[in-house]
Amino acid sequence: MWAWEEELVVEYRTLLHNVVLQPTISDQWQWIPDIVGGYTVRSEYQILTSQDSATMGTSDNLIWHKKVSLKVSIVAWRLLL
Repeated sequence: MWAWEEELVVEYRTLLHNVVLQPTISDQWQWIPDIVGGYTVRSEYQILTSQDSATMGTSDNLIWHKKVSLKVSIVAWRLLL
């Protein structure tokens, strides 16, 4: 591993140190706009294209947020272009 990757491993271990997995409790991500169908690029496209341009200025902070996967960020960024 590169030095920066080793630093990330140490950081992740620190973050996950107090996490206790409980196999009896369901834990999953949900795409709130479509809980049944889940996340799709189409659903993201519909959300981005249906919003007013006034609210889109604030979306930069959300698009490049570190907890948003890179694939989703790139799709959203390309749509806004």
